Amino acid sequence: MSRLLGIDAGTTAMKAELYDETGRCLAFGIQEYGLSTSPGGIAETDPEIYWSSLKSVLKQIYSFSHLNNHEVTALAISSQGESFVVIDNKGKPLRNTIVWLDSRSQKEAKVIEQKFGREKIYHTTGCPEVNATWASTKLLWLREHESDLFKKIHKILFIEDYLIYRLTGNFAGNGALYCSSLLYDINKNTWWKDMVDFIGIKSSQLPSLYPSGVKVGILKDQTATELGFSNKPIVVSAGMDQACSCIGTGNITSGIVTENTGSSLNLSVTTDIPIFDLKLRVPCQTHAISNKFIYLPWCSTGGIILKWFRDNLCQDHIKSAEYQNKNSYDLLTEGLAQIPPGSGSLVILPHFSGAMSPEMDSDACGVVFGLNLSTKREHITKAILESVAYMSRANFELIQEAGVEIKDIILAGGASNSTVWNQIKADVLGRPVKTIKNKESGCLGAAILAGVGAEVFSSIEEACKLIIKDDVVYSPNNENNRLYDKYYDIYNQLYCSLKPIFKKR
Repeated sequence: MSRLLGIDAGTTAMKAELYDETGRCLAFGIQEYGLSTSPGGIAETDPEIYWSSLKSVLKQIYSFSHLNNHEVTALAISSQGESFVVIDNKGKPLRNTIVWLDSRSQKEAKVIEQKFGREKIYHTTGCPEVNATWASTKLLWLREHESDLFKKIHKILFIEDYLIYRLTGNFAGNGALYCSSLLYDINKNTWWKDMVDFIGIKSSQLPSLYPSGVKVGILKDQTATELGFSNKPIVVSAGMDQACSCIGTGNITSGIVTENTGSSLNLSVTTDIPIFDLKLRVPCQTHAISNKFIYLPWCSTGGIILKWFRDNLCQDHIKSAEYQNKNSYDLLTEGLAQIPPGSGSLVILPHFSGAMSPEMDSDACGVVFGLNLSTKREHITKAILESVAYMSRANFELIQEAGVEIKDIILAGGASNSTVWNQIKADVLGRPVKTIKNKESGCLGAAILAGVGAEVFSSIEEACKLIIKDDVVYSPNNENNRLYDKYYDIYNQLYCSLKPIFKKR
């Protein structure tokens, strides 16, 4: 029986799941980590954290799965996009990882936009706006502000590539990961030479490009020993978390939407051809399936707001959860179904790191509107969940505006474990939504790709048909939907009213 390991290197946590070839989860591991932030939009982390977290989740998997000799057939890594590590010619990181949430390079983003123009950039890379999220802008920042270090760069690696390098010694990237870097031409499936030259790097400083779902190496002997494997698994290319989540939810044909609430919020729609938004708001990215694309409205904040609220204002819940051996988020959201829709007329703008689709407003910030003396912590908690649902609804409307017929809505990401949050989304959207049995769609998608690369499955389509199973369908409550229509209108009016003020901050 083949064993497939799917790893998800996220913004704030490393997750891994071990599956058999029927898709049955044998073991799960998770290791949270933090970001180092400072004024000026700085968001970094030590690259070694990813490696130590990988070792931690593997140790958990070995403990729970009782693997004979810790044998794994193949593994693949789904990872956050845009965050990157620069290494020297000895393979050592030259500095901390610059995480995708980092916004230090706003000036450089404007320089790139002025050079190429948004239209050309969009129709080449699929990125509709040039902002500080994209890796190219930060590489240009490094060239201008850390020039000595910039000259020492041997390779530029996104998180998946960096871990593949640590595992195999090979430099292997893929279009489903780099399609939001401004470095990759989604039409030609290769590096965009004009941008590479403008940044001042060479294509040889970037990893070799492979399709998703192909073998890119095997574990090095020493690495296999360090990580506790008794064999040397095949390592397979995967892609960005959104692309892997599409695979892990069976979103491989047109008309299906995967709404993924992890640290960020992403809505992925599979399309057979590139779709470009006439108003330059929605990314179009490369799918993990060859010759398919993902129309991808996304928002830089999602579940990370609830994490911020928990970590900073709910320390008692964290301690209580540890004492009761419960999930702290479950404890935080207990009883929220009893709070009426609208959370006591509380409306939150969830733009804690600017606003992406559909506002595309880097000046936007978080707002809590409607506080009064009867407001309790539970109201704020539920209002956070509702705010992400409002943001999701705005982007569903954006998808429909593009003429895409939505046939099915699948909820994925960590938030899909919350029945309260899932029902709120159904009520706010006014249409049924569903979950799949395995909620860790990034890990499952990576494991499916690992199985394809190891020839356990003949194709992605065969694997999805065998493995992906529906779980719960959440139907909207019509009365709640009418109430949410009112608060969604307030949500939109609030943003429009504050937009001019955001620019003055």
